[in-house]
Amino acid sequence: MLAIGVSLVATIVLVWLLLQQIRAKDIIESFQMIPLGMLITALVLYCTTYLFRALRFRLLLEKAINLGRLVNIVAVQNLIGNLVPLRVGELSLVYLNKKAGVRGTKSLAVLIIARVFDLAVLSGFLMLSLLFLEGAFIPKGLVFGLGAITLGAFIALLAMLFLKEKFLLLTEKIFSIMHLQRSAFFQKVKDHIIDTIHGFEVIRGKREAGATF
Repeated sequence: MLAIGVSLVATIVLVWLLLQQIRAKDIIESFQMIPLGMLITALVLYCTTYLFRALRFRLLLEKAINLGRLVNIVAVQNLIGNLVPLRVGELSLVYLNKKAGVRGTKSLAVLIIARVFDLAVLSGFLMLSLLFLEGAFIPKGLVFGLGAITLGAFIALLAMLFLKEKFLLLTEKIFSIMHLQRSAFFQKVKDHIIDTIHGFEVIRGKREAGATF
């Protein structure tokens, strides 16, 4: 709650600073310059994305929540995510799913799977775009960091996908070496790994991995 409160205060301050630099009249004029047909098309396409996001989460949650409610949950999550900085609003999905009867650890695992696939797709588009940019200055550290994060996430997910219980045993051994196998933190990590492995089993069982994209 403290993190959410701090994020909300930061959001209000940032919005206030932004509004000091622009005029409301300029915003209205900008919208008036856009053709009405284009605005309607953009709105319809934007709303459609909520449906596909809800379908993706419904697949990963094994239809534990009906589609209509999931669309509402995804819409609220996206609203909070846009209002609260540092992507803290993403975690609202876990809370909302829990209110709908889904365990928090399972929702978090599903969210992680979905976001890693999102990151992979966006990273692929970024790398492809860089091939067609001429003379653009892209910090090498940024490209390397993004690639390293994506690679690390995929290695961890692939290990959970193919090693399954062996990956869990390896994690338990690492925590045991650090004498943390009985800690509450390890129990949370263990629950997340189990739910993530289960999430992959759902995808493989239905042969609809492409739907997670």
